Amino acid sequence: MSMVPGHLIGRAVCGGLFFGILSSLAAVAGGGSYPPDVQWPTFGGDYANTRFSPLAQINTRNVHTLEVKWTFSTQLPADPFVWFSTVPVIVDRTMYLTDPGNFTTPYQNVFAVDAKTGAQVWHRQLALDAAPENLGQMTQRSNRGVAVGRGKVYVGTQDARLWALDATTGEPVDSFGTAGNIQVGDVDAGRYLTAPPVFVPKSLLPAGGITSGHNLILIGVSGGENETRGYMSAFDADTGDLLWRFFTVPAPGEPGGATWPAVSAGPFTDPFTRGGGAAWMPPAYDPDLGLVIFGTGNAGPDYDGTHRAGANLFTSSIVAVDVRNGRYVWHFQEVHHDLWDYDQAASPVLFDVRREGHRSIKAVGAAGKTGWFYVLDRETGSPVFPCPERKVSTATNVQAPDGTAESPFPTQPFCESDAFVPQGGRTLSSGEYIAPIFTPPGLPTPNVFGPFLIPALEPYLGDVPVYNQRTEPGSIGGSDWTPTSLNAHLGLAFIGGNVLPMRYTSHPEASPTAGVGSLGGWISWTLDDQLLEAGTLTAMDVALGKIRWQVKTGAPAFGGTCATAGDLVFLGEVDTNPKDALVPLSYFSAYDARTGERLFRFRFPNDVPALVPCVSYSVDGEQFVSIAVGGLPPYKTKGNMIYTFGLSKAGVQDRDKNNR
Repeated sequence: MSMVPGHLIGRAVCGGLFFGILSSLAAVAGGGSYPPDVQWPTFGGDYANTRFSPLAQINTRNVHTLEVKWTFSTQLPADPFVWFSTVPVIVDRTMYLTDPGNFTTPYQNVFAVDAKTGAQVWHRQLALDAAPENLGQMTQRSNRGVAVGRGKVYVGTQDARLWALDATTGEPVDSFGTAGNIQVGDVDAGRYLTAPPVFVPKSLLPAGGITSGHNLILIGVSGGENETRGYMSAFDADTGDLLWRFFTVPAPGEPGGATWPAVSAGPFTDPFTRGGGAAWMPPAYDPDLGLVIFGTGNAGPDYDGTHRAGANLFTSSIVAVDVRNGRYVWHFQEVHHDLWDYDQAASPVLFDVRREGHRSIKAVGAAGKTGWFYVLDRETGSPVFPCPERKVSTATNVQAPDGTAESPFPTQPFCESDAFVPQGGRTLSSGEYIAPIFTPPGLPTPNVFGPFLIPALEPYLGDVPVYNQRTEPGSIGGSDWTPTSLNAHLGLAFIGGNVLPMRYTSHPEASPTAGVGSLGGWISWTLDDQLLEAGTLTAMDVALGKIRWQVKTGAPAFGGTCATAGDLVFLGEVDTNPKDALVPLSYFSAYDARTGERLFRFRFPNDVPALVPCVSYSVDGEQFVSIAVGGLPPYKTKGNMIYTFGLSKAGVQDRDKNNR
């Protein structure tokens, strides 16, 4: 399909509304009047998850003068299994962040910090109510942050509990659940929480339904790799009462239930109960339509579909449910019968677009592991840029121990928009062929070995037999949980991408292992293979589905972006270290949002990576940009610090001169 010219309408939806609730947003790009305090009140910056700040004090003219204003360390031990992946939230001059704790100790942590100085306000240690063997199910411990609303801080923990803390003191709020917490999932079954909740005040809810009159907390459950059944839940934010729950894997007789096999006897009875579909990341919320829109994880087991024939709805999808009751409204499945761990891990982003000859469209976009930035009509779920079904390879030698053969889905959606990473079907200069996207996994090839990739375990487990065929994207790229940012004025989404061809090896299970999960196989790549490993930062025109510009980073761009009205895009990035692939060269960079030119680069001490998205806010008229610096398994360099940047004295003088 040929693309017709288009442009973005106005601003991203919900963003101005949400910021307007909490602070005055009079800032205009390039202008001289800034509100005294602009906050970053939720993980995505606003309900639309745009990760965009209206501040322009730091801009393309002066960003080169940025300096570190303050740092904060949690002073807690870090180990190879822990990912310091918090994304700070800033409300009322206070920054709230989390530390997942040491893998061998049964607690997690929440901190409140003065957002102007970095001084600690309070620290709350939350005991994990689970046996060590249950905590040990999780190959990586991480926690991506909190929600704040009505004087409370909400946080999920590894033992699948949701806590409400007093925002001023950090004390548990006794009126919420029992002693300040509720159980969101069964940790014995393999469920846990890593995503930040989303707080929605009752003033932004439509009339009618069971949520009417309640302040809400929205949160999804993790643990799809443990052969659990995913869901998104809505709780009363004041009492902790469950108001509704939407299961991402339907039961027989429910919409989508027929896409799972009906098994009533034997070890694989009721596969939907182990179907995966974790809701890994925070949803977007559209208060005008009353829709909660979120991505879902892959079907389980990850690389073994022998006993789950069918499309496996609603896994690897974007799903919209009615905020009033949690009922299904629409879905778009990116990958049928997923065998590649191509879940929609990144949170969706909401915006409005108009294309010539078309009506104005309320849209939702999501960067997929497949390498496409999916743009859908958020009223209907229909693709704005068509994604027709195309035949794909179904050739595979995989069968389960009981003789059940793998049955790859014969077609997959191929979007008629630009892919932001390679999708296979190419031959490297070395002569190695990379198979096309959706090439099915295979059984281990005799005498062919590779590193076993659960990242935190790779340094310890060494090499295992693998399938002798690479395909791409890999299971962590295109875009993994890497959050996208959006500058609505420019009509551009900024996407961090990963170029990591992998060997997908299937190892079907003899019987289910619910609560632990076998993954049904493994994946492998070579960390120091310079021909294969890379990252991308892409500016995608959301009205055209075309790449406006793209730059290559020296290693996968895991962390995600944030954008500002100063026409800037910020990215924590790493370059591969030729001396040691597990000790990357670690930086914080700023790019010109219009051109992709890198304007600023800061190297972190000890090369600890900042592989999370940044945030930007202001206190007393001064703009700051903050990012968590803590590493990512299997990188050796670890930490648990917040770095906060602001203009140097020279930069402030230049700003004031330009504003006169």
